[in-house]
Amino acid sequence: MINGMKQASRKAVEVDRIAICPHFGCYHLKKIKSLKFGGFGFGKYPKCSKHRLHLVFVDEFIAHFFRAIIACFFDKESAPPEQILNALKTRVPDDLKHLINAWMYCISIGKGAQIISRYINGLSRGYMKVLSRKQRKLLRGKKKVTKKRVHMLRKGLETIAKEYETFLHQLREKNETLYDPNELHPLSKEGKNILKNWIKEQVKEIKKASKDIECEFPEGNEYLLNLKEIYNKILHVGIGLSVLGKAPKIVTKGMSPFELFSAYHEFLEAGLCEEITREAVNALLEKYEGF
Repeated sequence: MINGMKQASRKAVEVDRIAICPHFGCYHLKKIKSLKFGGFGFGKYPKCSKHRLHLVFVDEFIAHFFRAIIACFFDKESAPPEQILNALKTRVPDDLKHLINAWMYCISIGKGAQIISRYINGLSRGYMKVLSRKQRKLLRGKKKVTKKRVHMLRKGLETIAKEYETFLHQLREKNETLYDPNELHPLSKEGKNILKNWIKEQVKEIKKASKDIECEFPEGNEYLLNLKEIYNKILHVGIGLSVLGKAPKIVTKGMSPFELFSAYHEFLEAGLCEEITREAVNALLEKYEGF
């Protein structure tokens, strides 16, 4: 269960509310009705039929969901790795500034940002589908709903829209501070080849590291740190592919972005995430170009 969220319970609701599976990316939604006749009834603590997890209320879940995505997109490890920067500095120093700017421009796309709008659209449609025809009609109407039993349903739908709007604002605001739009230029042919070869080597390392972590079972933060290191490599490759103008397939093949977002929620709760800043990007430029 996501920390800070209680499982949805029919015992705790007075009016209808919508609950969702806490597994990131799952569309399992259910209308939670209050228990009648003194608390008797089945399904007091509803679960997702696929993941067997207790459902949580949508308006509580969605804030955690977007918080995890922001943590994933703008983690301090999002900066281009020193290995690729050193290679460029040695062979194509003129590409350094271009790579750093293009890299920071691509961090959200390289980490799967393109799936977010589709998920939220599907979530909103799914929310409406589990309502009764009368409830849908009331929510779609222009008149202000004063009835408490419908007001809570509208509140849940409005929370999805509000949190998504806040997320888009944060995404745009944070992204724009990390790169210089005037320095967004394509890499040279040699620079692209260096990046392509680096990606190939990273994929090999990811496969090996994934096998190693499956064989070992460290506990607590040690395991999360090892897992975060692997995920960072995966995300770096996704960003690198985006810089080359390619789809970040490694993020979607074998491991969906939702799995990465879910893992970052764990990293965030464990205190393993720190936000990257423009100052950190400037420090990279100063280190490798002497600005």
